[in-house]
Amino acid sequence: ELNYQDPLQNAKPNMKIDSRIATSYQDMVAAAKKEGIHLYLRSGYRAIKLQQTYYDASVKSYKSQGLSDKEASAKALEYLQYPGASEHHTGLALDIISVEWQNTVEDLNAKFETTDAFKWLDKNAAEYGFTLRYPKDKENITGIKYEPWHYRYVGKEVAVYLKEKGLTLEEYNEKIKSGK
Repeated sequence: ELNYQDPLQNAKPNMKIDSRIATSYQDMVAAAKKEGIHLYLRSGYRAIKLQQTYYDASVKSYKSQGLSDKEASAKALEYLQYPGASEHHTGLALDIISVEWQNTVEDLNAKFETTDAFKWLDKNAAEYGFTLRYPKDKENITGIKYEPWHYRYVGKEVAVYLKEKGLTLEEYNEKIKSGK
């Protein structure tokens, strides 16, 4: 007999994250708030069906610009993972921006790196177990374009190590595999 418990919990209405990271996330938000930074969870857990909706909409948008099916799909996959392959399906990946960014800019783009919220996250997220998942100048390693809003929970010890060494999760995994 299976004793299945839903590992997800609401981080806010209609937004779930893995329950194992909820306290770390809430502590990080509270610490940022004490410093005048108001973080906003743009996306957490994402069902495969929703990922498919995002992917399809992105492909459709690129096709409307004159790209072929293949070109539109490739362009969409620069920022999106194919449905079933997204870290958001785990509830451990979070798109974090600021309330101000959400209220004025709304879309996710690299200019978010110019905000105080990004600077705070860049300096402090590792202390709460989060790593910037798709850093600048690491696209050739991660396979995803720079996303200054996309954080992945890996635990404090690993997050601090990644930050100190300037490594991506892929580079860290390779280090582990090679025994270095």
